[in-house]
Amino acid sequence: MPSCRLLPIPALLGCLLLGACAARPPTAAPQAAATPSAPALIAQVPESGPIILPAEPPATVALVAEGRKYLRGDGVATDESRAFALFQQAADLGSPTGRYRLGLVHLTSRDGRADPQKAAQLILPLAQQGYPDAAFLLGLVASGFTPAPSLLPASGESSLRQAPYWFNIARRAGQANARRAYEQQLLAMREDGVIPAGSGTGDDFANAIRFKGKFASSKEGVPLEYRTIGPLFPGWKRESQALIEQEGKHYDVLTLVNEHQQKVLVYFDISDWVGLGGGH
Repeated sequence: MPSCRLLPIPALLGCLLLGACAARPPTAAPQAAATPSAPALIAQVPESGPIILPAEPPATVALVAEGRKYLRGDGVATDESRAFALFQQAADLGSPTGRYRLGLVHLTSRDGRADPQKAAQLILPLAQQGYPDAAFLLGLVASGFTPAPSLLPASGESSLRQAPYWFNIARRAGQANARRAYEQQLLAMREDGVIPAGSGTGDDFANAIRFKGKFASSKEGVPLEYRTIGPLFPGWKRESQALIEQEGKHYDVLTLVNEHQQKVLVYFDISDWVGLGGGH
C-alpha cells in the first residue's frame, strides 16, 4: 500500500475513510454558481475548547441504527424508503443524527430523493452547531475530497481555506476520524521537518503544542510557532497572540483568521522558555 506520509490532510482523511491510499480522491462535480456576497459560515460554538453536545434522545438511537441497517443492507434487503422514514422519525423526535442522516440521503440518493438544497438545509446548521460528523463532512467538501458543492457557497481556493476551520470544529467535538488523521499528519510533518519537532495538536490547553529541545530565549521559540502555523493553515492570517498563564504553565495562544472571518485558536506550551529574554 502506498505511504500516507505528507499527503495533504484531506487526502489522509480519505485514506482513513476508504481504508487505503491507492484510490485518488474523486473528481469534483461541476461547481454550482457561488452566491454573490454569500455570508461566511461561522460555527455557533465557542472559539476554543472542547465542544460538548447534548446526548441523543434515547428513543432515537435505535431508530437511527435501524435506518442505517436498511441503507447498508446489513442482514436485510436494502430499502432507502424505509431508512429515510426511520431517519425522519428520529429527526422529528429531536435527533441531530437523524437530521444528519436525512441530509446524507438527500446528497447520495439513487431513488429520487437527491436534493442538494435540502441536504444543505439539514447539514449546514448541524455543522454550525458543532455536530462532529457534519463539521467533518464540510471539511472534506471544502478540501475538494467530497464533491458536494451545495454545502458551501464558496468555491476554489476560497473554499479550500475553510477546510482547517471545519476539521478543527470536528476534532474539538470528538470526531474520531478527524482527530486520528490530524495526529498522523502532524507526526509525518514533524518527522520530515515540514514543521518543527514536538508534540501536541494545538487544539486546546490540554493538547498544546510543545517543541522539542532547549531554547536560550523566546527569540528562538516564537519563530517556531510561526513555522508551525504556516504549513498547517496556509493562507490564514494571525489576528492576535496572547500570553496566558494557567495552572502554573505558560501558553501562547494564536488566533488565526481566514477571508471568511472563520477563526481557529492554536495553543503552544511555552513554559520551557517563557521569560528567557527577547520578549514574552
